[in-house]
Amino acid sequence: MADARGPEALTPAWRAAVGGRHALSVWSWLLPTAAALAFTTLFEVPAFGYRLWPRVVLVLCVQVLLIPLMVLGYALLRRQALPNPVLGLSVFVALGLARGLAVDGVAPLIEPVARDSLAYQLALNVTYALLTLPFIALAVDSVRRYRDLRARVHDEGLRWQSALKEAESEFALEYARYREKVDHEVVARVVHLHDELASVAREAAGAGAVAGAEELRRLSAEVVRPLSHELILEPTSIEVIPAPFSAPPPHLGVRDILREASRWPLAGHWGVCAVMGLLGLVGLSLYGSSTLLALNLGWDIVIFGLIPAAVAPTINALWARMSPAWAWIASVALWLAFGVVAVAVTAVLMAWITGRGNAFWGVTVAYIVLCALSVVAVAGYRRERALEAELTGLLTRQEALASRLMQRIGRERRDLGLVLHGSVQSSLTRAALALDRWGATLDPETLPAVIAEVRVALEGVVSALDVRDPLHAGLEVVVRDRLRLWEGAVDCRAAISTEATAAADSAVAHAVGEIVGEAITNAVRHGHAETVEVDVALEGDWISVRVWDDGLGPVDTRDLGAGLGTLGRAGFSWSLERVGGRTLLTVRLGLPRGPVMETEQWEGPATVIA
Repeated sequence: MADARGPEALTPAWRAAVGGRHALSVWSWLLPTAAALAFTTLFEVPAFGYRLWPRVVLVLCVQVLLIPLMVLGYALLRRQALPNPVLGLSVFVALGLARGLAVDGVAPLIEPVARDSLAYQLALNVTYALLTLPFIALAVDSVRRYRDLRARVHDEGLRWQSALKEAESEFALEYARYREKVDHEVVARVVHLHDELASVAREAAGAGAVAGAEELRRLSAEVVRPLSHELILEPTSIEVIPAPFSAPPPHLGVRDILREASRWPLAGHWGVCAVMGLLGLVGLSLYGSSTLLALNLGWDIVIFGLIPAAVAPTINALWARMSPAWAWIASVALWLAFGVVAVAVTAVLMAWITGRGNAFWGVTVAYIVLCALSVVAVAGYRRERALEAELTGLLTRQEALASRLMQRIGRERRDLGLVLHGSVQSSLTRAALALDRWGATLDPETLPAVIAEVRVALEGVVSALDVRDPLHAGLEVVVRDRLRLWEGAVDCRAAISTEATAAADSAVAHAVGEIVGEAITNAVRHGHAETVEVDVALEGDWISVRVWDDGLGPVDTRDLGAGLGTLGRAGFSWSLERVGGRTLLTVRLGLPRGPVMETEQWEGPATVIA
């Protein structure tokens, strides 16, 4: 069923389809029922003089009788740990035999007319089952495997985004704890000692100088040194571990597969050619002419195999210019033309060889159905292969992001540790030595210079600890970091004006980052967006943040939600609306603005809170 552009591993796919979890489904009952009704209406009734409605009732009764056997086969196949194509084919054969027996047993009760022999009924229905059910299994399996893999790609993106964001939050808390410890146990004590220098200078007290030196040494030995060693030598407990995500996957039907299939209308034509050839051999064997069978088989190869192979490149090029809907309409018309020509020529061959020419229009219906199933199956496996490559790329990118994040966390910890180990300890030691030297002489004339030296050293401690907080980076850095968290899960783009970057302080930059992060989170989780665009610009005394997404958009509800409600109560101006088929969230932040606000996409009507 694969052409040159089909899946490379079709044989394993075929084995999994006919012997796996999707080998039997509701479609395995619905499609054969429709095909049997079409075959009976278009072939059996005109060919053998049956009455229409009794034959329709017969088909429906037989299909209903097959339901318990199909349920049993479905249960057997799902119990297998691995795909079992032998069992799948055996189930198909059993269904064909059961259908033949059912037709032979039920037909006299509905319409007591002459009928084909039981052996022919069994052979016909087994062939029918083996040639149709695998096609249905392939199509269903390709669609469902593609859908499952697409949901996994979506879920993996959300899981990694959540893990990276959680690691960022844990690092923020960890870094804040270290800074709080430094501020309370180092900076506060240094400031206190700085104040006590005034007393030492005023009273020229040697005891105060000695006590100050001892306090500086204790601070270095008991607080600064252990904390620096912890930051430099001990690894962080933070890990990036994607956890199962509870959000439902996006609405994923067969639209992508049908769009892909519409570009290759003749994919798998050789598989369909083989099936139609076998159906011709079985169906025409009643007429007992080997010449007819040979000529018709050759004709089937020409009309269903050679001609489609010759015109496929041209057809593919033409179909690629059409919309999917028109491509499918044109495809059905193309398959119908092949089927009609095949049936007409077969009728001419029959009339020439046997003297009786019948137009088996049911064959045309079967050809259209098998072609559609074949094209959908090949397209599904093609899309699945593309998704596997996308998933591999996604995991590679997210693992690289996690690695860079952990390196940054280690680097920030180490930088703070090195500041404590180097600049802070050396400044404390220098201040203590200066006090020691003066305490040894108690020379009033040198005291002002000593006090000045100690104050410079203590101010060096405070200055050294005034390092960049990783949470307080510039506006562009913060927004880009937020977008990188979603890399692979959603297509994110950002435009950040240089004026806004220059005007925003660290608090506003962090607020913008939180707004952008939460907006993207909700656009993907609740709106199932695939593309998000962020625009940050300076508008007078305001930073304007606009987040566009192509998700489902707001619904008609008056519940603001916690995030946007808090924004409004805090005085931020925001709006959420649908513009040109996209959702637009706009938030305006003043310069400067207060605490960071979290947002969540409100699924409600567009509203503006001034």
